[in-house]
Amino acid sequence: MKKKKIKRMRDKEIEEASNEMLKMKKKNLKTQEKYGLVLVLLILLFLVVGILFSYNPQPKGIEPFEECCDDTFLGVCFDKESEFYTCNLKTEVCSQEDWVRTNLLKYMLVNDVKIYGSYTCGWCVKQINEFGDYKGFLIDFGLFVDCKDPLNRKICKGIESTPTWKKGDEIINLGYIPINKIEVK
Repeated sequence: MKKKKIKRMRDKEIEEASNEMLKMKKKNLKTQEKYGLVLVLLILLFLVVGILFSYNPQPKGIEPFEECCDDTFLGVCFDKESEFYTCNLKTEVCSQEDWVRTNLLKYMLVNDVKIYGSYTCGWCVKQINEFGDYKGFLIDFGLFVDCKDPLNRKICKGIESTPTWKKGDEIINLGYIPINKIEVK
C-alpha cells in the first residue's frame, strides 16, 4: 500500500510538473508571439518610412536630366535651351566653363587642331591647365604634342615657339591664349 501511495504521489508530482511546464510553454509562446508581432510591425514601419523618404517624383513639365541633352561629349551634356550651358552627367554640376572646355576639345578633334609645346615650357603648362578637369583629354586624344619628346621631332619640325596652335598644317596662334578668348565656329 505504501508503494501505491508513493507511486500516486510521484504520478501527481509528475502531472503537476508537466502542467507547470505546459503553462510555461504557453506563456513563452505568447511572449514569442507578442515580440514576433512587434518585430514584424517594426520591419513594416521601417519599410514604409524608407519608401516614403526615397520616393522622389519628377516634377511635371521637367524632363529627366539626360533627356535635356542635345549632345554629349566627354560625359558632358549640352543643354537644349542654352548653347553656353552644360552639365556633367556624373556629378550633375552645370557650368559655362565645362561648355567652353568640352566644346573646344570637340572642335579640336573634329578640325585637326593641335597644340605644340613641351611640359617644361611654363606657358605650355599654363595653356594645358586652361582645360581644367579635361586637360587629360588633350594628351589622351593627341591634341597636345610634346616637342621635347624625340618621337615627335618630325611632327614638330618648323615649330619655333611654344605653345603653337595648328589647324592641320596652318599655324592659327602663336603663344598662350586663354581658352575663353578662342572663338569656335
